[in-house]
Amino acid sequence: MATISFVGDIGLNDDYIDLYQKNIHPFDALVPYLSDSDLLVGNLECIAKGDQGENLLKRPRIGTTLETLRYLEDIRMGMVSLATNHVYDNLEDGFRKTLDYLKRSNILYLGAGTRPETASRPAFFVKDGLSFCFLNYIAPDTNPALPADSTIYLNELNPDNCLKDLQKYSECNFRIVLMHWGGRFEGGLYPDYDQIGLARKLIDHGADLIIGHHSHTLQPYEKYKGKYIFYSLGNFCFSDIKFEGKIRSMSSSRERKSALVKVAFSGNHYSIKIIPFRNKKLILEIRRIAFLTLRLKNAFFKLLKFKPIWQVYRIYFKKFRPLWIQILRKDSDRSLLTRILHIKHF
Repeated sequence: MATISFVGDIGLNDDYIDLYQKNIHPFDALVPYLSDSDLLVGNLECIAKGDQGENLLKRPRIGTTLETLRYLEDIRMGMVSLATNHVYDNLEDGFRKTLDYLKRSNILYLGAGTRPETASRPAFFVKDGLSFCFLNYIAPDTNPALPADSTIYLNELNPDNCLKDLQKYSECNFRIVLMHWGGRFEGGLYPDYDQIGLARKLIDHGADLIIGHHSHTLQPYEKYKGKYIFYSLGNFCFSDIKFEGKIRSMSSSRERKSALVKVAFSGNHYSIKIIPFRNKKLILEIRRIAFLTLRLKNAFFKLLKFKPIWQVYRIYFKKFRPLWIQILRKDSDRSLLTRILHIKHF
């Protein structure tokens, strides 16, 4: 038997750097729930700062310090996915510094590398005779913004290649797919319609579990043919982004809710346990009542699988919600009209 736990986007940026310097441990509430996990897997969204500058094609950019990355050791992180849209924010120097830290800390990684073949290489884990193959992909619509001469490579999502990989590693007991996807619905409470079809296709071709990231929100999950699909686990931890004199808030209610997913594997089956939590002023706290909210979200998600109903949600999310946000927003530097005219910009 093996127990593997999963968390969402890890952004140890900005205010988390200050917390680490003050010797504050924001993740202690979750440590007891991880004590019996054989492996903890998370999506490392934030790369260490380097000495060579930043990727000016990416907006906004985030970074952390090597010291702050030690928070990963506090929670016994065992594996991180790196196929994210912020992997090149601090250029090759920041990326290599991060890899060196992960290697020294015995934290497995996948999804990105300094050569295409290393970026596409899976990660493997074996426990009590059970073998696990982890595959990590990034969808182009998440906007990684790598320049043409980038020396860092990402394992880009190509459905045909995904199916080939699942077949190639079919000898493993379990194949787990880690997806950085849904760029058109970043911030959405529900996934893009196309994600549903792709996820089910991957299950049809051998995937045993799908864990999604990137939306920064806790999205629904579903059970399909006995296998689970988590479209997005939301933010495990993310500070407001301080960029070019502005602050990109990550503190809305939807961005502070997340969940820890514990999966117990035995033989050729597995069971799951979901522990919801929230980020309150950077400190994580368990919120069991949030599980009811997630169940209600799952119920509504069944309706959204009918495309006409999903189209109504798309119009709301793309047209009306951004307008409403700007109406409620307090911004002394720009008028309401200016903000509405530039609604797609940072």
